[in-house]
Amino acid sequence: MGEEQKIAVLVKVASVLNENNIAWAIGGSYLCYIKGVEGFTKFNDFDVSTSGFDIGKIIAPLLEKLNGFQSYREKDFCEGRIECVLHEFIIDGIGFDFGDCSSFSEVSLEVADSIHIKGISIPLQSVKKWGSYYESMGRAEKSAKCKEHIE
Repeated sequence: MGEEQKIAVLVKVASVLNENNIAWAIGGSYLCYIKGVEGFTKFNDFDVSTSGFDIGKIIAPLLEKLNGFQSYREKDFCEGRIECVLHEFIIDGIGFDFGDCSSFSEVSLEVADSIHIKGISIPLQSVKKWGSYYESMGRAEKSAKCKEHIE
């Protein structure tokens, strides 16, 4: 699926989240892609940080309004496909252990900026914050690219 098709799906998701007054923001590779961070020439999914309420309150409107939402769900995290595009929903304040016990990061919902696509507001997290997340995940190259971008 091409970038324009993925973005069209994001607009649908953003519209549902905004209509339901859910605080959220985009991070990850799409954030770095639209901010022009070197090395982020494509994106495969959308990383969506959300405010600190149960994931069910976020997923319910998506299930209601977007047919075909299929998800793997836990209390504080949900990964789902909407029209074949992966969305990862992460609740604010949740800490993730990225596998080696020394790398731990707490995700926080901090809106640093926003863009509008087809009249829909898309809140964005900061490249700096995602550089830290990538470092915690052991993704040194992505972390370094984020740090270079903000310097």
